[in-house]
Amino acid sequence: MINTEQVNTEQVNVEQVNTEPSPQTISQLNAEVRRLQAELMALKATAKGDRERDEQALKLKIEREHSLGVITQRIRHSLDLDEILGTAVQEVRRILQADRALIIHLRPDGTGVVVKESVSPGYPVPRQMGFADDHIPAECYQHYLHDAPQGSCEIVATQRSACMVEFMRQADVQSKLVASIIQRTDEGSTQVWGLLTVHACASPRQWHDDEADLLNQISDQIAIAIQQAELYRKLHDELAERKRIEEALRHSETLFRSLCECAPIGIVRIDTQNCCIYTNPRCQAIFGFTAAEALGDGWQQFVHVDDRERILAEWMAAANQEFLSEFRAVHRDGTIRLCQIKTVPVHATGDALIGHVGTVEDITERRAIEQIKNEFVSVVGHELRTPLASIRGSLGLLASGLLQDEPDTAQQMLAIAQVEAERLSRLINDMLDLERLESRSAPLDKQWCDAAVLINQAAAVVQSLAERDRITLALDTHPQPIWADSDRIIQTLVNLLSNAIKFSPPGTTISLTTQVQEMQVQERQVQEMQPEANLPEANLLEANLPEAKQVL
Repeated sequence: MINTEQVNTEQVNVEQVNTEPSPQTISQLNAEVRRLQAELMALKATAKGDRERDEQALKLKIEREHSLGVITQRIRHSLDLDEILGTAVQEVRRILQADRALIIHLRPDGTGVVVKESVSPGYPVPRQMGFADDHIPAECYQHYLHDAPQGSCEIVATQRSACMVEFMRQADVQSKLVASIIQRTDEGSTQVWGLLTVHACASPRQWHDDEADLLNQISDQIAIAIQQAELYRKLHDELAERKRIEEALRHSETLFRSLCECAPIGIVRIDTQNCCIYTNPRCQAIFGFTAAEALGDGWQQFVHVDDRERILAEWMAAANQEFLSEFRAVHRDGTIRLCQIKTVPVHATGDALIGHVGTVEDITERRAIEQIKNEFVSVVGHELRTPLASIRGSLGLLASGLLQDEPDTAQQMLAIAQVEAERLSRLINDMLDLERLESRSAPLDKQWCDAAVLINQAAAVVQSLAERDRITLALDTHPQPIWADSDRIIQTLVNLLSNAIKFSPPGTTISLTTQVQEMQVQERQVQEMQPEANLPEANLLEANLPEAKQVL
């Protein structure tokens, strides 16, 4: 190549030597000038081509950087992995001017599935070709993992192995460019999540390093996007699980509060400082305080003053163990109720004590019923023994044969046994009537009766007992109609007479009299008479059976 400055210098030198050049020289110089001008034009054309190529390369570089920036921007501003992968394959196919771009996810079981694709019109779509079920051999996976650990690309015109030859043939792939999408696990190891692949289908293509670098960078961004999406998914799942747990806790708390509010038994919660922090409506009804009045130590003001120190001392002595005690509560209206409290400690995770929960029950009625039942048990023996003794005595006389010559007396003994058996049956039926027992009511079957007949029947019942113990019964009765329950009257009189017989020495005379006072017939006295001296009168009706007044 000849420099124009050199030509000008030679021209000057020629002029200096020959001030008048020959025609031949001028012709040569003109030819040289034309040659140099042609070379200059060629240089200008070459420079323009190089500049255009450089401009085209710069434009392509800017466009690729823009595509990379778009993908990066999508990753930073979106957590929608499907959207990010869709943008990635579209941009890759457009910027690399490829016929197909795929993102293949490699599963742990060795299968690969196309998760996103961008295909030029006229070429097969991989997802419609059943690639999802294609098997990825272990050697292919190891190649993508170890031979390209940083996501570098392989530039191939043919397949590395035969694992996907059939697929490439069906997909019209002439050459491909592959970048591994590498992820780091929580344990610190690396794994191939998938492959970013571009295909040339129209004709074989030689891929360039800058194209491989771009695919590497995009695969790195995709790996970041997948990691972010996975973290977002885990966070979303954790938040969803937390919301589910919170909702379950709210539901459980609502259910627990509803149960507490509607429970027929008092419920109380106590914190670690032994202060009351909650009472349910039933507990408030038992004591007569409000929820606010019970907080802290306020509930203690409703404990009977004689039980307050004891119950607190027992509580402190329990030392955060199960606690059970009884005390008297003074209601706001002044009534005293017998209460039973039972508490258990509540521990959090790690056995840390967070308080106590307990129940308070009004046992006033229960204790009253228990007392009635105890009284019932003590009375039932006496109530049952009396008719049984009469029956046994009557039958005993008959069984002894002493009355073989006295058929009238024997018949009388049988009648007494029958009457007492019937009365015993009625008595047992009454005792089994627990509802009447608990309500402390004894309904009377009143009717018009003859007082003298009732006294004679009662005396006849215990006559055998009196004869056995050599006791004399003296009756002073007069016919008198009365409005009463005959069974109750006879039961009361039999109890009185049997007690008199039981506690009287042999030879005693027991007298039974009636007297009309103010149009009422009432039992006046039962007098025990010794053979040699009279005992003082005693009102056994009130002394021996306090509840006889109710029966009479």
